Order: sequence, then structure tokens, then C-alpha cells
Amino acid sequence: MRRSFQPKRAVKRPLLQWALALVFLVVWSAAIGVVSLHYAAVAYGSVLFDSYMSHASLLVLNLLPGLVIALLFFALTNRVWPGVLASGVIVLLASIVDCYKLQTRSEPLLASDLKYINEAANISSRYNLVVSKGMILTAAAVVLATIFALLFLKARARTGRGHLAFLLAVILCGTTVYFSVYRSESIYAETEYLDVVLDNGHQLNQWASTDRFICRGFWYPFLYSTGDLGPKKPAGYSDAKAEALLARYPSGDIPEERKVNFISIMLEAYADFSTFEQLEFENDPYAFFHELQQESIHGYLDTNIFAGGTIDTERCYMTGSVEMHEYAITVDSFVRWFRSQGYETQFLHPGYSWFYNRQNVSVYLGFDYACFGGDYFPFFDDTTPIMDNIFMPQIVELLHAANDRGKPCFSMSVTYQNHGPYTGDFIYDADNVFVRQGGMSEVSYNIFNNYLWGINQTDAALRTLVDTLRSEPEPIVLVLFGDHKPWLGDNSSVYTEAGIDLSFATPEGYYNFTRTPYIIWANDAAKETLGSDFVGEGEDFSPCFLMMKLFDECGYTGDGYMNALRDTYGELNLISPALSHYRYGDKLRIHLDQLPASANEKLLNLQILDYYRANHMVG
Repeated sequence: MRRSFQPKRAVKRPLLQWALALVFLVVWSAAIGVVSLHYAAVAYGSVLFDSYMSHASLLVLNLLPGLVIALLFFALTNRVWPGVLASGVIVLLASIVDCYKLQTRSEPLLASDLKYINEAANISSRYNLVVSKGMILTAAAVVLATIFALLFLKARARTGRGHLAFLLAVILCGTTVYFSVYRSESIYAETEYLDVVLDNGHQLNQWASTDRFICRGFWYPFLYSTGDLGPKKPAGYSDAKAEALLARYPSGDIPEERKVNFISIMLEAYADFSTFEQLEFENDPYAFFHELQQESIHGYLDTNIFAGGTIDTERCYMTGSVEMHEYAITVDSFVRWFRSQGYETQFLHPGYSWFYNRQNVSVYLGFDYACFGGDYFPFFDDTTPIMDNIFMPQIVELLHAANDRGKPCFSMSVTYQNHGPYTGDFIYDADNVFVRQGGMSEVSYNIFNNYLWGINQTDAALRTLVDTLRSEPEPIVLVLFGDHKPWLGDNSSVYTEAGIDLSFATPEGYYNFTRTPYIIWANDAAKETLGSDFVGEGEDFSPCFLMMKLFDECGYTGDGYMNALRDTYGELNLISPALSHYRYGDKLRIHLDQLPASANEKLLNLQILDYYRANHMVG
């Protein structure tokens, strides 16, 4: 039988097509990787971008994800153009989102942020996110490259077996590189290039989490952050060890004759800028707040967040956690402890119930009732959130309802008024400005005064609230605190122009970044019931200690975890793993190895208990 002759060119043509396709995907991935690095640095200037380009390791680590995505979609579809389109959209869209987040909140995009994609979309709709010419050109490049690949790049596997082998090879190689390189702590440590002085003169700082991220580009540190998606067990953790530790600490119920009502209000983006001497105020938006401080226990929280991340401070207060946890089961918390003491527990927020999954988390933490905007609060809509002068009286009404049912009340309220952004186009009330312009630009001046306008509105609402509580015959303790410093312009422009240092190079810069005020106030009936005047200057500490401070002022023992907090507080009063800061005594320290062994031991034990409570289901 005569053998058929196969021309050599028939063999070479598919090989040539594959070679062209692979070369194009490599070049394309490199191009979008470089553009991604441009967006990673655009908020900070050309010096940072030059730093990326001068380190071969960073270039490879940031360019490789685009190539893997391109090859994966090529292998999945057996077509080149889906690989071009998918890699372009995924790599560049995520980079642009990171750029916007850095500009508006001085924080990079982390893998954990993907859990809140709906909330992020809702928040971002309120900011003036400018679509630059570069972004339009970037989108056009993706479209043109996809069309080119569709028309001219015809490479594909000729058999099902070959297609499957190619797909498995891409998956195997990509998975291996991800776990061996992108999740490697040693490689991550070796690529921390902080010897960069940015265009604005700021030196990248090893104590600033954002600086440690941006010094590595975007895609590399983003993929590294996927290691934080699940809860990390503390060193040496076991359920048995946590239970043994918890058994060391006593617990005590609240005597019936010492029960009072508690109203806790976390004020959105509330910070006291009158503490900055360089600012000159024409009107005092904090007039009543300052009066209230003089008749209260007052101090400052050293929060873990800046310009966003509200639920961090919120949940650390309600649970005593040293860092925020996600909740998917019913867990122990101070809220649940109040309920065990016969209290009615209420959660109030004039925003949507799905925001930060509060409708479910409120149940997991032990609230009897949860009231949200658009449900209980009928005045709420997308453009007109409930103002504090409407919201705060309803807090009192719900407390009365609990008392009418024969129960003392613990309520936790989270306000929405004063949520950013604040327009820089004009001043809300031009006849009533609060701070002098000084060296601020017109836009920054407008933003700052508009923020303070909202603070002034809150001040008036607080005056009305406290006057109401003064006259209440039932004992009531009021806790007020800010969740984080406000957004004040892209790249924190107002802070910069006002001469407020936010760097972590000094303790002052760190506290400028993190501090918000707290107040613990009691009406006369509560003072008589608890035998305390509730007046004086309080300590400054992390949000996890605020409930402990409240219990101490009330003379309550609390549960075992509360006493573990007290034990730790004796040595550490600031615990911020998120910002890599700890305070031992009056000294702000960074590395755990700088702390005494006893403090490290107590911190580890507290973290073990914290993890146990956050991940152990209760009935």
C-alpha cells in the first residue's frame, strides 16, 4: 500500500501559529503588566514607577500573573483572543480599582476587599472618580488587541487530548508558582524595596502597611494578600488550649440593683481637628462635644483603620477582638453577654441591612433586634441618608420600648451622616464656614469646611440627645466614639495642605492617622445607681479595650474574656496587628521582638482566645 505523503509545510504551519500566538501573549502580558505598574504608582509619582522598573524581580512578579491568565483562557477556550481579552480586563481593571482606592482612602486593594465588592461599588458611586485619557486609551488597546488576535492568531490544539494536556500544564504550572513563589514569606521579605523617596518627598516607611504594599507594585502584593482570606490560627492554637486559658479567668454577673441602660453610638468619620494647633477656626463645630468631654470620661481610640473600614472599630468594640473577624456562625461577644444578663440588645443603623452583611452579623453577635434604613427608618434613600437629628431621637424611642417590655437595654448604633466624600466644588453653607483657608487650595478648603459642616450638625444633634437623657428617670450610660479619621481629598490632600503629618515615621504621625475621640457619659440616675461620677480624663487605647473601660467605670466584672483583656491591658494598651503597631506602657513599639517576653506571652494568649471566640459556635 502506498503511503500518503505529508508536506513539511503542513507540519510547520501549526507550529508557526503557536509560536506567533505565544510570542504575542508574552509581549501583550508584559505590556499590560507595565501599564498595571503605572496605575500602582500614579498616585505617588514617577519615582515609584522607576523603582518598579529597576528591580527585575518585581517586574517578573508583577508581569507574570497577566501571562498566566492569558494562557489559562487560551487553554480553556482553545482560542487566542479570549486569553488576550480576559488578561487585559482582569489585570487592568483590578489595577485601576487599586489606583482609585489609593487615591481616595490611602489604602491598596487587597484580596479580602473582594468580599465586599457590592459595598465598594456603592461607596465608590459617591466619589468623583475621574476617567482619565490614559484609561480610555488602555480600554481601546484591549479592544484592538482582542480584535487583532481574533483575526490573525489562529493557533489552537488540533486534538482533544492535546487541548487537555495544554490546559493541565497551564493549571499545574500556575498553581505551583502561586504556592511556591507568590505565597512565600521569604520571597516577600526579600522584595521589600523601601529605599524610595516619593515625588512629594515622603520616604517609604517600613511601619506603614500601605507603603509596604506599594513598594512591591500591585499584582504581586495583591496575590500575596490572598493568604489573609481565611482566618489564621495563632501559633500553638488548639481548642483545648483556648478553653484552658479561658478557664483561668473569672466571670461575674451584673447585680440586679446595678443594672443600667447603655446607649453606644459610633459616629461616622468623627475626629476632633481642633487639637491641631496650626488650624485656625472661625466657628467651633465641636462646641457641645467639648462641653460634654468636661462632664464625662474621655480619651482617644487608636484605631486600626483610616478613612474607611468602619466595621473594624465597630466589631472590635462589640467583641473585644484585637483585630476584625468575619462572622458566619453564632459566637460569643459582649452583646451576647448582655443578653445573658437579661438585657434587650438592639442594633441600629440608618443604612442598608446588607451593607457589610450587618443583617446576619447582628444575629451572629447576639442582637435581639436590628433596625436598618429603608426598613425601620423610612427617611433613608440612596441620596439622602438619615441625619443625626432624626436618627438619634429614635435610639431613645427604642430604648423606651425595651424598658416598657420590662428589660434594661443595650443598644449599639452606627451613624451614617458625615460619610465621605465631601464635595470640593462649593461650600454647603457659605455664610457659615468653620476653618480659615490658610495654605489650603480652594478645593481642599471646600472639602474641609463641608466635612466640618456635618460635624456641626452632629454636634447639635448630640446636644439634643444628651439634654433628653439628662431628664430621663431611668439610669442611662452613653458611649460615643469615632470609627476612623475622615477621607479628606484624594491622596489625603487636605491633611497635606493643612500640615497634618500622617506618616508612621514618628508617633505623632501615627496618632494623627489613627486617633478618634471617645466619651463615656452618665445621667444622674446612672451615677446614683453605679456610685460613680463618670468624670475625668481617660486613657488612650485600642478599640478592643473600650468595652472593658466601660465595664471598669460601671464596676462590672464581665465574662472571662473581659478579664483576659484586663490582664493584657496591664502591659499592652495598643494592639494593632493590621498596622504592625503595639504600645507597651507609654512607648509606641513596632516589632513584637521589641516587647518583653511577658507582654508577648499575654498577647499570644489573648489572640488564641480571640480566635476561639470568633470561630467557636455557641448555642
